Amino acid sequence: KNAAPLRARQLLLAIDQGCAFLSCAAHAALIAFFELHAAGRPLLARRLLVALAAAALAGFWSFVSGALNSRPKAVVAGVMGLPLVIGLAGLAAASPTPTAPALAVWAALFAVTVAIWVLQIPERWFAPGTLDLVANSHNWM
Repeated sequence: KNAAPLRARQLLLAIDQGCAFLSCAAHAALIAFFELHAAGRPLLARRLLVALAAAALAGFWSFVSGALNSRPKAVVAGVMGLPLVIGLAGLAAASPTPTAPALAVWAALFAVTVAIWVLQIPERWFAPGTLDLVANSHNWM
């Protein structure tokens, strides 16, 4: 009789992860597209946008469908980092631009937040369930 709430929680968590992934892809797309456009490389900007859209749709479906549920967290983190890698490739192709240093800081902060999530900081230091609602690694992201 408790299976329905558990399934609902798992579905909502999968949707949350899928939306987080889409958010990462959208940020990477915006950054890479505008940087490449500013650098005078509109064709590369469009190609990168298509690659990010394909990765975003596939990644979102992987999260929502549950295909990543049985995978190790490091694999899931790698999937989450895919838009970052594509976006950084675009940034590297566009550099130097005036905003490149700020975007490099953004990329570093994103990498730190993914590391916090993968390493489960601070959950690893507390009893299970202590940080389920507030201050868990997902909230830090």
